[in-house]
This record gives sequence, C-alpha cells and structure tokens, in this order.
Amino acid sequence: MPLVTRAEFNEWKADFDANIRSDPTSQKTWQEIERAGIACWAGFLLFWYAKGHFAVEEFADRNWRTVEEVRTARRAMRNAQSKKGDPREAIFVKRAQDKSSLTANAPWINPYHSPYQTLADAAAAMGNPPLDQLPSVMAKRGEAVRRSDTVTLLRTLQLYADKHGVRLGLRRLVALAGCANAERSRLDEKNLSRILNRPDVKGTALQLLADFEHYLP
Repeated sequence: MPLVTRAEFNEWKADFDANIRSDPTSQKTWQEIERAGIACWAGFLLFWYAKGHFAVEEFADRNWRTVEEVRTARRAMRNAQSKKGDPREAIFVKRAQDKSSLTANAPWINPYHSPYQTLADAAAAMGNPPLDQLPSVMAKRGEAVRRSDTVTLLRTLQLYADKHGVRLGLRRLVALAGCANAERSRLDEKNLSRILNRPDVKGTALQLLADFEHYLP
C-alpha cells in the first residue's frame, strides 16, 4: 500500500494548481516553467518537497520492486536459453516470455506525476537504461534528503530549472514552495538562502539532479 495514494496526489495537485493561480509571482514563474517544458518534473520535485523524505523513500521502494521483476525476467530468459535441446525447452521459453511480458507491463516507478503508465513505456522513452543501479541510488538519496532537510528538493528544483533557462531566485522559490505546501509557515528568504548554501544540501541536490536527469524522462 503506497504511503501516498494516487487520489491523495490528485488532491495535492488540485490544491497546488489553485494556489499557483491565486499568486501572481507563482503564476508567472509556473508559466515560464511550462514554456520550458519542465512542468511535469518540476511538479514532481515540489510534490516531494511537500510530502517529505518518505515520498523519496517510497519512490526508492517502488524501484526495488521493479528491478526485482526485471531480474526475475532475465533469470527466466537465461534459464530458457540454457535448455536448448531439452525436451522441456518450450515450457521454459513460455515461462520466460510470460515473465518478460509481466515485467514490461509493471506499473512505472513514478506513480504520481508521469506520462508513462508502464515500465516498457518509460524504458522506451529513456533509451532502455540499465535499472539495476537505480534502487540503491534512490534509497541513498532518500536517506540523504531525510538528513539534510526536504529544502534540498527546492535546491534541486532551482538547479534543474536553471539548466532549462528558468531562473528561480529566492522570492520565486519561496512562492512555489508556499503553493506546494500551504500548511507550512512561509519560508524566510534569508534562512532559505543559508540552508540552500549548506555543503550537505548543495551536495545532495547535485546528486539528485544527476540521478533525476539520468533516470527520468
């Protein structure tokens, strides 16, 4: 059972969109983000920020399950190849085909903010990258975010947007953070600047950005 359900995500997204529309600074910033073509994943980072480190950890858990399915399918394929000439070869080939089909149709690991429904959809869009490393990487990042504060995700968003030509200064970042989690007290720009420049936050944000751009469409 996911810690955050799709229904809860949709509720968050509806609130986020309403908050964006009601704040001129956020609205203008989000329009720039949309024009840059990064609204989907910018929203994903803000969702992570709003829901806390456990959202990153849940993402990592889904990665583990997906990779286990991939490994199971690969083992079945190797087993089938080793049975060439065996009277039961057809049985093993059919088993491998079934495992491969099941894996390809497994839900994509980002259940909240993705245009892809299955692993096969996302893998094709990403050029079929190796998945074996993804779970351990994301689990470590989730722990790093827990230690360094979810503000790390705002720093990641800032870096990500900058690479796509959208500059997010402190005022804009504070506005978007407020739209993502209106229940939190409004961030203080001076305190946020101090946190964003902490070595652990900067380091984790750079690692997240690298993972983010490598593994996600």
